[in-house]
Amino acid sequence: MPLHICHLPPTHPAKPLCSAAMSCCGFNCNVECQKPKTLALILDLDGTLLDTERATRGVLKDFLAKYGKVLDTEREEKKRLGMTLKDSAAAIVEDYDLPLLPDQYINEIIPLYREKWMHAKALPGANRLIMHLYDHGIPFALASNSLQEYIDSKISYQTGWRECFSVILGSDKVKAGKPSPDLFEEAAKRMGADALNCLVIEDSLVGVKAANAAKMEVVAVPPQSEAGCSSLANTVLHSLLEFQPELWGLPPFKDWVDNALPIDPINLSGLYVDGFLCEVTEDGTYALPDQVYGVFFGWAEVDMNGIFKAVVCIGRDHCCCSRKKVIQMFLVDGSNDYMSNQQVKVQLVGYIRGLNGKRNGNVPEITSKDTEILEEYKSIARDSLDLPMFIQQYSCFLSEASTPGISASPSEDNMRYFNVMILGPSQSPYEGGVFKLELFLPEEYPMAPPKVRFLTKIYHPNIDKLGRICLDILKDKWSPALQIRTVLLSIQALLSAPNPDDPLSENIAKHWKSNEGEAVETAKEWTRLYASGE
Repeated sequence: MPLHICHLPPTHPAKPLCSAAMSCCGFNCNVECQKPKTLALILDLDGTLLDTERATRGVLKDFLAKYGKVLDTEREEKKRLGMTLKDSAAAIVEDYDLPLLPDQYINEIIPLYREKWMHAKALPGANRLIMHLYDHGIPFALASNSLQEYIDSKISYQTGWRECFSVILGSDKVKAGKPSPDLFEEAAKRMGADALNCLVIEDSLVGVKAANAAKMEVVAVPPQSEAGCSSLANTVLHSLLEFQPELWGLPPFKDWVDNALPIDPINLSGLYVDGFLCEVTEDGTYALPDQVYGVFFGWAEVDMNGIFKAVVCIGRDHCCCSRKKVIQMFLVDGSNDYMSNQQVKVQLVGYIRGLNGKRNGNVPEITSKDTEILEEYKSIARDSLDLPMFIQQYSCFLSEASTPGISASPSEDNMRYFNVMILGPSQSPYEGGVFKLELFLPEEYPMAPPKVRFLTKIYHPNIDKLGRICLDILKDKWSPALQIRTVLLSIQALLSAPNPDDPLSENIAKHWKSNEGEAVETAKEWTRLYASGE
């Protein structure tokens, strides 16, 4: 089967940062631009830093249903983004012919939204940018068309955000909200910065227009429905992961590990078909925000068969007007045929920098014949996922993965150490038992096998009194390609089929061989005494 690599359009500057008269040719120019130095930043909230859209999905639909109205999804995506609450309320009341005044609509629906704000997650790169600016002492403001009290409520669920911002400003604190420049001008004034020295980061067209009106440079990170931002912004990014502070005279990020960037975990799932992962949810919407874009890597759980290293290429479907994503997944080691028509759960933990001299986030255009770039992505993912910072993410993913009769959770003190519980298999001498084990990933892992032993006392010919286990894959049959899940499943299988011919406990093995029935009864008694789970 030929490879179908995502064609992801590059990040691009929509307006020139400098004029030709300044002898600057854009991002790759070595000549110092004469534009004013960036001394402060102003950030939007909803859709720029915080994914409130998905957290509040369904609220308006359910509200309208009470009045016998049907939500127009396309209109909501394209028409409301960036509007003030007052303007949005008036428009919704009019568009759906609701028997309410705008203020009545607000009073009824806001409590429903408030219940959902606690579930809003930071968009990719948001926490990274906030902490970077704060750590370097760069003044930055939060300026949103939301009311001040709503902003305060939303960010109260995001650890450290309130303390980091120099200024937090809602539309009710100025004469007019975006697209008026009032919000940005007031934010700059409170930070003591001139408008020419401010950089705005926005996701909506009204926000970009407001920045233009305030005579400020603006970076747009728009969803697919806000393509109109492109012609008005100085630079357009697919996500904040692509933002390069040094292009604006700010300190660069120092968190890259070669070409890999650790990120807050992103979870997705779907059916794997012909190289693509279909991530549509039960209600027909798309699980990932538009700002999840580019080449990522992480861990993939394929049905119940194990957890594997994977590269995931995420782009947008530019052939239609929908917000559908094109998601391709490649196992780092092994054939993708293994996943064909299976349910897959993925946790993305890293982002890959654009290669071949491109800016980060700028994925090279390649054809289906070009396998070299894919192999380079796999190499980056393979090496990165063996590093301690990513092994910690694997620890969490493993603990969340579901395997009947097995659980594993990382220790709070040492992410390489796992507390494991295995239920005794049915129709075995250990049925009904709850067996505790410890599992440790040594520094040499995955080149060396994990260290595993039983903590619960057990009568078994292949397990000694110290809890050590006689299992080939924990010794000479170990391979870096093997999964921790495979080890735990093998131990569970060993409880179903004790092997006295390859013993670790000689006395128990002799008992098993000489009188298996009596040995089985002893194993059952030990299970009752030591593995009752009490």
